Amino acid sequence: MYEVRGILINLTFYMFIHILYQTYLNQQFVRELERSMAANLEAQYELLKQQVNPHFLFNSLNTLKYMVESHDGQSSEFILKLADFYRFTLGSLKLKVLTLKEELAIMESYVYLLKARFEEGLL
Repeated sequence: MYEVRGILINLTFYMFIHILYQTYLNQQFVRELERSMAANLEAQYELLKQQVNPHFLFNSLNTLKYMVESHDGQSSEFILKLADFYRFTLGSLKLKVLTLKEELAIMESYVYLLKARFEEGLL
């Protein structure tokens, strides 16, 4: 009788410890899955940014070509704003947080480029 009681107590403790261990492993698995999903989303975001940037550059260079061919006096200003925008953009890729002043400078250059490209279409 004592042996059966001892075996049942040991079995109960073993099951309790096993359940705790399985819960711990499950939590570790969930954390790793969440980290993988976050890394996947970050990679998708970076890929999307890399795809958009060449299109923006191509469109900006086409706008610049049109401005130079039409002898627009704003073409030198457009070149400077384009250079500023890409300098800010490439410099900020390494940073996760920008100051408000830097963000406003980027936006000012970007809006100028869009206004030069779309003229009256962008107010």
